[in-house]
Amino acid sequence: MLLAMGHTQAAQLHVRGALKAGAAPRELHGICETAAIVGGMPMFSNAVDIVYDALREAGLIET
Repeated sequence: MLLAMGHTQAAQLHVRGALKAGAAPRELHGICETAAIVGGMPMFSNAVDIVYDALREAGLIET
């Protein structure tokens, strides 16, 4: 819902917090899918970017 309201910085904070709390990348992908259902593909794209950046920052994926 944060993405639907245009609060990308807050969404980034929550994704980072979820990773620190032990969320799996697969679970975060589920959030991206929910964003697509709620707000369409533009919101899905934003969600994927946010999750990708957080996973990269956490060292879970390489660029």
